[in-house]
Amino acid sequence: MQRAHVSAAQRAVLGLAMIAPAAASAVCDRLRDEQLDPPARHVLTAIRALVDENTPAEPVTVTGWLDMHGLLDDVGGRRTLEVLPAEAASIGAIDSLCRDLALAATWRDREHAAVAATAAASAQDEQLWAAALDSAEADTGATGLQVTSPHEWADEIYEHIAGGPGVPDDVIATPWPALNYGLFGGIWPSELVIITGYSNHGKTLVANDLAHHAGKAGRRVHMYLTEDHGIGRGARVLSRASGVPTWRIMERQLRPQDHEAIGRALMSLPYGKTPVAGRTAQEICAHIRRSKWDLAIVDHLHDLAYRDERELTAMVLAFRAEANRGRTAIVLCAQPNSSRATSDNRARLSAPMMHSIKGGGSVRDAANTVLTIHQEQEDDGTPTGDAKLRAIKTRTNRFPTIDVSLSSRFTSFAPDPHVEAA
Repeated sequence: MQRAHVSAAQRAVLGLAMIAPAAASAVCDRLRDEQLDPPARHVLTAIRALVDENTPAEPVTVTGWLDMHGLLDDVGGRRTLEVLPAEAASIGAIDSLCRDLALAATWRDREHAAVAATAAASAQDEQLWAAALDSAEADTGATGLQVTSPHEWADEIYEHIAGGPGVPDDVIATPWPALNYGLFGGIWPSELVIITGYSNHGKTLVANDLAHHAGKAGRRVHMYLTEDHGIGRGARVLSRASGVPTWRIMERQLRPQDHEAIGRALMSLPYGKTPVAGRTAQEICAHIRRSKWDLAIVDHLHDLAYRDERELTAMVLAFRAEANRGRTAIVLCAQPNSSRATSDNRARLSAPMMHSIKGGGSVRDAANTVLTIHQEQEDDGTPTGDAKLRAIKTRTNRFPTIDVSLSSRFTSFAPDPHVEAA
């Protein structure tokens, strides 16, 4: 890839895509191959193919792909690809660079269309003139976008209204009616939701309750777990599904009547799981894309592989882009920043707020909904089990706060679906 033939911006974007998996996914989402100059176009084609195959788009793999497809010499050989990472942009500049490249491609195509129109006018050729106008109207910046006319948009809105009272069937209700009210019925398709709370305050339990409730309602639900916790998580799932207390399952202290309930529950567990310790956001997004879940939950975000806040931001943006791309609602369990003590007691932690989410404003800004879970505490800081579940960011301008209590029977904050047994 000769430097004279490829702009510095194109080299900076491709170099970053080859060293940061989250950036590779973002570049593939924001740019089309034809928006780059021919040598760079081949490199982006290779990166896109590797991302789709869930293979890291590193210099060696990109080189191998181009060599296998007979394109390596067209981009300038191996040495050209080896030095690209040294020209990589910072990950924080990826959005603006991709936007600038797309805009440059738009004006380049408009320039070509203008030249064609001038030639058609000089020749007074109607066919050439019509072709030039078609080229101008195609407008590279709009190619591939789904354009909805006012009439088509009106039809979409009317179709929603004509569906009758109630929320659409694809909205995922939560176990808490007051939260559903605050979210216009629940979690909508393609939304990104963040749940945050301090360690031992229950963000994983809230995620479990969401997954259980959605799975029991017939949704396709999957959890991506950075910590599997062995049988413990499975015991909580089984307890909720069967009505048998968690402690009985963990300690294998089952009564005769428990076996039948457990047998029925094991036949229809509400969701599955995939361990993802050490995996990247890109790998998880690729799995979500292939699986087409209704609800995917990542527990939790800050245990995935990243080096600094910029990469953390890129991970969250990758999850947001994946949610927007399909119909899957994605929930991320996120750790807050270092806790702050309350004014009346140094051992007690204050409730997390929007600014508490670890990773800065770009992380919380990417979410459609942010939920916090915060338990009351003893004087020594021990959580009591009584908690407040808050929606502190929504798209509805409703911000419900719900009083919930931890059920020791099911290790859950959700309303008890079973009659307490003696």
